[in-house]
Amino acid sequence: IGDFGDLKKMVDWAVLTQQKVVQILPINDTTMTHTWTDSYPYNSISIYALHPLYADIKQLGALKNKKKMAEFNRRQKELNALEQIDYEAVNQCKWEYFRLIFKQEGEAVLASDAFKQFFKSNREWLQPYAAFSYLRDQFGTPDFSKWPRFSVYNREQINALCAPTSAAFKEISFHYYVQY
Repeated sequence: IGDFGDLKKMVDWAVLTQQKVVQILPINDTTMTHTWTDSYPYNSISIYALHPLYADIKQLGALKNKKKMAEFNRRQKELNALEQIDYEAVNQCKWEYFRLIFKQEGEAVLASDAFKQFFKSNREWLQPYAAFSYLRDQFGTPDFSKWPRFSVYNREQINALCAPTSAAFKEISFHYYVQY
């Protein structure tokens, strides 16, 4: 599938082969079901959020747990060696890594000045996106009309849901972290 870290090599190849365009589809997050159907590029859940699938986990830092890190390196090699892309396995692997690195580094990252500036600059889209992602996973569907709560967007309710004092804040801030 590749990731943003591979783009330099891809652009170099495109120049070498006299290509004029490198296209990434879907560039925006299309995560609805956490299955291969999320690869459909014209069904994004945000026009701002980048697709987490393209995150370069090497850029996120290494896991301090050497055994877990070795396992991820092994899985990455296995997935890259496949003849055909296993979208769901790559996606699942990356989400597992996001969760572990967030557990390890998330609190410090969210407290950093750089993250605070990112959040301030992007709050208008980031907060509703993170709330949607949290609620999609909580209720097991991206169809908000089927959610027992929050099926109608209400800014005040979303602000309360996303507040640091909310029981949902840890999960919501996880989505902030992944986008950051």
